[in-house]
Amino acid sequence: MAGKRKRDAFTPHEKLVHKSCSLLQREAKKVRTFLVRKAVQQLKQLRTQLEEPVEDAAKQQQREQKLRHSIDRFEREHAALKTLDLQKLITRVKVQTGLDKPTEQKETQEWDEEGSDSEEE
Repeated sequence: MAGKRKRDAFTPHEKLVHKSCSLLQREAKKVRTFLVRKAVQQLKQLRTQLEEPVEDAAKQQQREQKLRHSIDRFEREHAALKTLDLQKLITRVKVQTGLDKPTEQKETQEWDEEGSDSEEE
């Protein structure tokens, strides 16, 4: 009868990294969803404003030009948000926060401690 396979024990740092990445992924998804909804709502509002008539022809043309520019900007923003790769974003955050490199942090702390010892002498 085969026994159960033992799983490797994770270090506290590995647990922290995993939990942090999971939370970052979840929050990034929420933020992206919020921003996409906001962009869609603003696009709808701008399109309805574009359809509303204005009495003065010069003002109408200037207003249409501004609204079309805003619509183009929000469409680009919406497309960028829809194609945003959250995994790349999380990877970049991990590198910037130093979650990926526990050994380098320890080495840096050791160097700092050694440097402070030599300064005291």
